[in-house]
Amino acid sequence: MKQFWLPVLIVAGMAGCAATPPAKPQDPQQGWQAPRDLGSLDGKWQQVDAGRDQPYRLEFQSGRVHASAGCNGLGGAVSLDHGQLKMGSLMSTMMACPPPLDERERGLSQILSGNPQLTLRGDHLQLQWGTSRLEFQREPVRAGG
Repeated sequence: MKQFWLPVLIVAGMAGCAATPPAKPQDPQQGWQAPRDLGSLDGKWQQVDAGRDQPYRLEFQSGRVHASAGCNGLGGAVSLDHGQLKMGSLMSTMMACPPPLDERERGLSQILSGNPQLTLRGDHLQLQWGTSRLEFQREPVRAGG
């Protein structure tokens, strides 16, 4: 009788292992979606992946964006086309910014003017252009303002 159950148990054990698919690695982009409209971007956003640099800041409101790298203010009218941010004429204040803020400001201007692809996941926003990606987090709305 023991000889009968041993092969049955081995086959049953192998079938149980074969039925379990191997775990797939998590896709880091899973859950990110293109914004449905400009209104879904309204509010203030701060870069979360700035490292030791001054974080970029964005504020979307009423079809316009205001941006800063820590020195001058940049801004202008924007539109959204299938998740791609389309920037009109980019205006800027003209203060002389010390290094490295001057380089970061030029970089932010290039990003915005380069029509980056936008994706949202909850209170996080990603701007991607070429192989570069920046991540921002929506700042909480303060009471009274």
